[in-house]
Amino acid sequence: MNNQVIHFNPAGAEQAPFTTEVEILLGGVARLMFPDGTEQFVDGDDEPVHVYSPRLSPDALERFCEAHIERYQEFHSKHERQLIRCERVPMEKFWADETTAPKTYRIFHNYDQGDQSVYLSSLIDPTRAAVYCQFLAEDQLGESASVSNSGIAQALVEFYGCIPVDKTEDAIELDLYFARETLCGQGYEQLMADPYLQRSGIIDLIRPHTHTVGDPL
Repeated sequence: MNNQVIHFNPAGAEQAPFTTEVEILLGGVARLMFPDGTEQFVDGDDEPVHVYSPRLSPDALERFCEAHIERYQEFHSKHERQLIRCERVPMEKFWADETTAPKTYRIFHNYDQGDQSVYLSSLIDPTRAAVYCQFLAEDQLGESASVSNSGIAQALVEFYGCIPVDKTEDAIELDLYFARETLCGQGYEQLMADPYLQRSGIIDLIRPHTHTVGDPL
């Protein structure tokens, strides 16, 4: 197999701080480099092989680690004693196989007047994070608060690892109106309690992009 193992390298923090932090949190698990240039956190020292990330390009792996750093921190806290003893600890897979390549999403609202779409590339489906930002605005800025597409997009870029991209006809549609409707009720409680969505500073970022429903945009 023409794969090259990249061993734990704390000096890489300047180029890839989140990837390096994940290396530390996993107890020094190496990244496996594949011939196509993709990398993956893998412990293949024994059977069964333990995998800790999707297979991604170095830049994409850095964004993935940033978006999911809380999951790795939680894993480390839960298994710290085992990791200190250099025990092999499996991680439950929380990513989909399709995360090996980012997808483009069209952020829009069913009641937009004209095309106000914003396009983002993301390794993970940003729907829950987008609705979380909208609900946060309603909770803290008023029940009738509505965040613009651009405001939601900025929050997704700033806090959840998304990347702005040009308009494309192949984008996955993320209608903020219908996404919000599907997460009301019991879904709301679960969403707002999800520690992986909570970020400090979201409300300050989206406040200037928020208006009251019924007011002119």
